[in-house]
Formats: sequence, C-alpha cells, structure tokens
Amino acid sequence: MARRLVWREVIKRARPIKVFAVRPFESITFRTLMPTVSDAKYFNRRYNGRSSDGDGTSIRCPITYCAAPVSPHYAIVDLWFELRNRKERVIIEVNDWLLQVTHEGVIAENGQFTRLLPD
Repeated sequence: MARRLVWREVIKRARPIKVFAVRPFESITFRTLMPTVSDAKYFNRRYNGRSSDGDGTSIRCPITYCAAPVSPHYAIVDLWFELRNRKERVIIEVNDWLLQVTHEGVIAENGQFTRLLPD
C-alpha cells in the first residue's frame, strides 16, 4: 500500500532540480535550482501560485506559476505535487524552464530527470 504524501515532508526533502532551456536568439541555460530561505515560510502550507492560463498538454500551453515570494525550486515542487497523479502528459513552466511532470519527479527539456518523490 502506497503511503500518502505530506506536503511538508515533500518540500523539505526535495532534491536540487536540474533545468535546461534553449530559446530562439538566446543562450542555452542549464542550472541547478535550490530552495531559498524565503521558501521556509511556506513549508507547512502550500503557496499554490498556479496560473489558470495553460492546460499543460503541450509546450505551447504549459501550466505556469504566477509571480510569487518563493524560489523557482519551490514553484516546480509545488506544481509537481499538485499534478503528479494526472494520467495524461503534463508540461509546466516556471520562469524560462519547461518541465514534464511524472509521478516520481520532473524531466527537463534535455531529458534530465529529477526525482521529487521522497524515498
């Protein structure tokens, strides 16, 4: 029987997230996103900055995160936590980074997988 995920545990244990982006007429960006001190304010309850613009079905229509007082790392984990159990493919966008949501984590544009499901 699978144990129920608790937000507080997930965000505190979330690993650094590898992101990668290639945009026309811009440079390639590859970063490792880490949580920030300001994220701790939202460890006990989710900030939930999800935008209602996209449906996440493609890179042209990703689910985005509104401007928020949290790090991009937090925003990605928050979206993953909410969307991880969808059966269809889900694409999210945080800042310039597009990621695919899976049940266990996120996949960057270059195929780099980051596991977010706690061990």
